Amino acid sequence: HFCVGAPLARLELQIALPILFARLPKLRLAEPPVYGNVYHFHGLERLMVRAD
Repeated sequence: HFCVGAPLARLELQIALPILFARLPKLRLAEPPVYGNVYHFHGLERLMVRAD
């Protein structure tokens, strides 16, 4: 299974993440990432960040 929206999501992140990091230069992980591994989903389950 492959999501037909995946290429669009990647493109959106290529645009959005540099802007986010430029606006919030102190953005850091608040805790270690939690990964899920359920059936077809193998990725982040939770990503907590803080912007001091």
